[in-house]
Amino acid sequence: EEAVAALERAIELDPEAPRVHFDLALAYLARDELFWAAEELELAEQAAPEDLRVAFERGRVLLQLEELEAARELLSKAAADPELAPRARYYLGIALAKSGETDAARVELTRVVEHAPGTSHAEAAVSVVEELLQREWDLLPLFTGFVSVGGQYDSNVILEPDDAERRPGSDAGGLVLRGALTLAPVSTPAHLLFGTLNASRTFHFADPADQFSLTAAGGTVGYRYRFAAEGLTHALQVSYRYDLGFLDGGSLTDDPDFYAWREAHGGSFRWSLDEGDRWSTFLDANYRYATFADMRRDAHVLSGRVGQNMAFVDQRLKLLVSLGGRFDDARGRGYDLWGLDATVALSALGPWELEFLGLLRCEHQDHFDSTYYSGWGTGRVDDSLTSTIAVGRMVWEFLGVEISWSHTEHFSTTMTFDYSRDLASLAVKAVFR
Repeated sequence: EEAVAALERAIELDPEAPRVHFDLALAYLARDELFWAAEELELAEQAAPEDLRVAFERGRVLLQLEELEAARELLSKAAADPELAPRARYYLGIALAKSGETDAARVELTRVVEHAPGTSHAEAAVSVVEELLQREWDLLPLFTGFVSVGGQYDSNVILEPDDAERRPGSDAGGLVLRGALTLAPVSTPAHLLFGTLNASRTFHFADPADQFSLTAAGGTVGYRYRFAAEGLTHALQVSYRYDLGFLDGGSLTDDPDFYAWREAHGGSFRWSLDEGDRWSTFLDANYRYATFADMRRDAHVLSGRVGQNMAFVDQRLKLLVSLGGRFDDARGRGYDLWGLDATVALSALGPWELEFLGLLRCEHQDHFDSTYYSGWGTGRVDDSLTSTIAVGRMVWEFLGVEISWSHTEHFSTTMTFDYSRDLASLAVKAVFR
C-alpha cells in the first residue's frame, strides 16, 4: 500500500518516467488489480518500447485478462531475452493452448523443459503438457468417419518373358470408392474401446478385362490403454480384424477352380511411446489367418514392425523410419515364405497449406517351399522397390483433395513375375465427426 501511494505521487511529479509506471504496475499486480496494472504497463511500453521485461509483464497480464492475441505477440517478443525466455515461453505456451493451438503450445512448453531443466517453470511446463494430453483424450471423438472418391490410372506391365507374343497385364483407368466409420462407446483419458467398419470398391476399365475389379470390406474392434508420465504418452492397444474380399471382371473369375474371394481373421498388438511433438516410437506384432489368401491358398501369417517418427521445424517436417518382417506358413497347395521390408517416409507442410509426402519402400521375399503350380514357386526370390509422391490440401475444414503417383519395380527369380508398375490417382475425401 505504501509503495502504491509513493509511486502514484512520483508519477504526478514526472508522468513520463517509464520505470515508475512499471514499478507501479508490479505493485498493482501484488494487489491483484489487473486492469490498473495493464494500464500502467501500456504507459511503460509507450515510454520504453524496447524493454523486454515490460513486454513480458504486460503479456502475462493480458493473458490473465484473456486478450490472447496481444498476449502471444508480447510474450513472443519477450522470449528473445535469454534471461526471460523460460518464463516467457511458459506463458506463451499457455496462451497458445487457450487459443486452441495445442501442437504449437506443446512445442513452446517442451522448449522450456529442454532449455531450463530443473527450474520451477520447467516443472510447471511438464504438468501443463500432461494436462494438454488429458484434454485431448477427453475430446476424443465418439463418432467419426470418411468417404473418398478417386480416379486412377494403373500401368501393370509384365516385363518377362521377352519373347511373349502378348505380355500379360495392361494399362487401365479406374475408379476407387472408399469409406470408413468408427464408433468409440468408451472414450476416457485412460481407456478407449472402439469399433471400425470400412469398405472399398476398385473398378478397372481395361478392355479387354485383363485386370480384376476388387470389392473389399472389413471390421475392427479394439481396446487401447494410455497414460502420461513425465511428459511422455504410453499406449498399449490390442485389436481383432475381419476382412472379406471379392474379385471380378477378369476372365479367370469364370473358372470354377479359381478362388475369386478371400477371407481373413487377424489379431494385433501395438505399443507406442510418444514424446510430445518431437518423436514417437512404436512396435507392432500381428497374426493373420487367411482363407484362400492371394486367391489360391490358406495361410497363417506372423508379422512385426518397429518404427520411429521424428518431427522437425516446429512440426512442419516429419520423418518416419520403420523395419518389418513376415513369416508365411501356407496350408494345402500354397507356398511358404519369409520376408523383410524397410520404409522411409518424409512429410512436410508447404506453402498454400499444401501437405507433401514422399515414401520409399524396399521388400524382399524368399519362397522356401511350395507345391503350387507343380513347384513353380519353390526357391523363388522376390525383390521390389516402390516410391510414392503425394500432395494434398484441405479445401475446407471437412473436405480435402490429394494427388499421388507411385512407381514399383519388381524383380523375381521366376521370370513371369518381373514387372514395372505406375499408379497415379486423384482423390477427394470428406471427413465427418
